[in-house]
Amino acid sequence: MSHDPALELSSALAALERGGVLLLPMDTVPGLAVRADDPLALLSLYELKGRPLDKNLALAFRDLEQVRAWLAPPKPQWERLQRRLSDLLPGPLTVVLAGSERLGRHWPAWGVSVGLRLPGPCPCSTLFERLPWPVALSSANRSGQPTPRNLDEVEPSLRRQTAGVWPGECPLGQESTVLDLRTDPPRLLREGALNGPRLAALLEAR
Repeated sequence: MSHDPALELSSALAALERGGVLLLPMDTVPGLAVRADDPLALLSLYELKGRPLDKNLALAFRDLEQVRAWLAPPKPQWERLQRRLSDLLPGPLTVVLAGSERLGRHWPAWGVSVGLRLPGPCPCSTLFERLPWPVALSSANRSGQPTPRNLDEVEPSLRRQTAGVWPGECPLGQESTVLDLRTDPPRLLREGALNGPRLAALLEAR
């Protein structure tokens, strides 16, 4: 598969199916993505980035129904969580939640906690609409190096090591804001693309 020409949707899905790493122009910054239910694919993403295994990867989901299927919370707990997530997502926000047994079977750290994303509008939205599983997601840089804001800033050698590149520009060019929903009120873990009055209201919400 070529690394720079546009990826057909079917080709992108096939690359993920095989455990490949895709380079995607997310709503925030470029991301490296692999299917979340393939431990070998997850390890390949860690290896590509040089990322320590004790640093968790975020999960990007297609929609809230997919979140529910993968977190598998009890119904009363899900009803409350669904209302909360519906107020926050989709958008340039990573929310940290308690993990689940099902997630932990794919990657042990996800059994404890997970950073969850439902991306906002971006060039690869059509891909996310078709995903049969969530993808593990990390910024498109070597561990410890600056985060690129768009695809043309991604290190060429890293780009060549992916299974393919989805073309387009990242609408926001800024990392997601990270909010810990395990506390009440939520706790800000990282400033990012969601800010201002909207963020202040979320931090005060109970």
